[in-house]
Amino acid sequence: MGPGGAQQQMLRLAESLRAAGASPTVHWYNAHREFHRLPDGVSGGVLPKRSVADPAFWRGLHDALRTSEIVHAWLPYPGCYAGLAGLHLRSAPVVHGVRCAPELFAAHPEQRTATKFAASLARAVTVNARTMGAWLVAQGIAAERVVHLPNQLAPALLDRPAATPEQNRATLVGLRLDPDRPPIVCLGRFDRNKNQIGLLRALGRLRAAAVAAELPPVVLAGDVQDRAVRSAIEPLAAQAHLDVRVLAPVADPVGLLAASRLSVLASLSEGSPNVVLEGLAVGALTVSTRVGEVPNLVHDEVTGWTCPPGDDAGLAACLHRALEMPLQAAQQMGARAQADVRARFGADAIARQYLAFYERVVRLGWSRIGAFAGILRG
Repeated sequence: MGPGGAQQQMLRLAESLRAAGASPTVHWYNAHREFHRLPDGVSGGVLPKRSVADPAFWRGLHDALRTSEIVHAWLPYPGCYAGLAGLHLRSAPVVHGVRCAPELFAAHPEQRTATKFAASLARAVTVNARTMGAWLVAQGIAAERVVHLPNQLAPALLDRPAATPEQNRATLVGLRLDPDRPPIVCLGRFDRNKNQIGLLRALGRLRAAAVAAELPPVVLAGDVQDRAVRSAIEPLAAQAHLDVRVLAPVADPVGLLAASRLSVLASLSEGSPNVVLEGLAVGALTVSTRVGEVPNLVHDEVTGWTCPPGDDAGLAACLHRALEMPLQAAQQMGARAQADVRARFGADAIARQYLAFYERVVRLGWSRIGAFAGILRG
């Protein structure tokens, strides 16, 4: 149960499924830190695992499978463990959930192997980005087994009243930011894939071209996973004469997005980024690279702006258009974005899609034959 977007989405889904009348349970292992808490009314808990061969872990996993009508195992290694247990028990059908982009496998080949193996064991595979679905089919997983089910907005976000100007100012003051200069906000862990360096290069282009002399401050917030990326921020900001503030993960990222001048995702690859979905849902002006599912989240130049990943000039052009947009037009774009994603990715709509999918898996009892052929052939 790590801190990432996949874990957040799993808990959101459990909450919305419970609200829809289902009885979800959530189990995880290796809880070294408590990143999340189970939603109210959702049962489950940790399965202690000292090693892959830990008998207590496998007994707990078998017990969880025996009492379930369907098992949805998210991420590669949980998918492998649940798939093997399900194959042994021949009880509840196991579905594997893939929550990343294929580009991840270049840096983590072990994740590629585990993902293929977990998919081969599962009755069906869910993806939150169509690019990953296409990759799985190319690996030999039958196309009819791969189902795209999108990310959902948190129920609490949908119930959250729109922030007032006073609340936005208070949010910025609480983070020691100037409330009269709403920032450009980029949320995400510090690593090469999130490409904070590319964002600063793009902003440096605007500064050098003097097309945006009064650039807002830039807020970068997230966990540090690549210290080389983190250490490069201040020198690059100083060289480009940018006002950059680096923060740890903030307690209320949605509040910061709502108070921002602009929300930016500069990533080189993604599955379906929560930060884009959440920024759109609170009406934040959004600029993103066209990675993973982003083209389905952002309607280019209608609800936000998109550019190719790794294109500093393209990102700079999008940033320039967003920063130069008049206030009224910006508010209208934010309202369009908010209405669009709330209708398509609200908890009720996504819960219905998942429940229909689960019912279909249980009813059809999809065979594993063919999936194994794909893993052996690959």
